[in-house]
Amino acid sequence: MRVVLDTNILISGLVRHSTPPGRIVSAWREAQFELAISAPMIEELRRVLHYPKIHKLFVTAGLSDDSLEDFLDMLRMKAVVVDITTVILPVEPRDVHDRPVIATMVAAEAEWLVTGDKRDLLSLGLRNIVTARDFLSRAEALRLPPLAEQPRAAYRVARARRKRPAAIAQA
Repeated sequence: MRVVLDTNILISGLVRHSTPPGRIVSAWREAQFELAISAPMIEELRRVLHYPKIHKLFVTAGLSDDSLEDFLDMLRMKAVVVDITTVILPVEPRDVHDRPVIATMVAAEAEWLVTGDKRDLLSLGLRNIVTARDFLSRAEALRLPPLAEQPRAAYRVARARRKRPAAIAQA
């Protein structure tokens, strides 16, 4: 399954792991679906990450500038980066900044575009543009592999498994 995540979903998912956007970003990191993105979307994300209000959210969440750059690098390496230069849009969004997002969905032939933009993107009425909550419920209805609940839980389990053999050896 190929999915486009709007910038607002990526940012929310990085800051708040237990929310629907956080669960979706975590699921992508665990390779439960293919993320499609374009160069203009990566540049928008880079720009938005440096807005003072957004940057403060990341600092509060304990994320450094290096970890944000690492995330951008991971996007370039792990996501399917599509060329949108020749895409003809099926609909014209009200906000011209949404054109690359829709073009990415079309170029990638993505099944879903997940966004929190109710005013512009969700109001277009395309059936495959959904909210994070809708995407999670549809993924469960399609019996896709379960999306990760909390990314840190997997790390705790792995850490506990590493400690367990040492405890058994001491007994």
